[in-house]
Amino acid sequence: MKLTSPRPTEPTQINAWIGAAAGLISTLTEQDQADAAVLLGEQTLATCHELAVEVYWHDPARALALAEAKLERFEQATRASRP
Repeated sequence: MKLTSPRPTEPTQINAWIGAAAGLISTLTEQDQADAAVLLGEQTLATCHELAVEVYWHDPARALALAEAKLERFEQATRASRP
């Protein structure tokens, strides 16, 4: 993930990074590392917000919601407002 950190001037790299982050969040959740998945999800969505990403943030937001639900944080998991 560190090697592919997004640069605002390269939209295709941003999209690929967001997809990779969403996959990693999901994988961490499935490997019973939901706390790490939530942390990564929050960091990913913060980066999406900083870069003014308007569309592709949905995948990491969904993965984050599933990680939060696995931790029984249902109120956080159902938040509608993300970046």
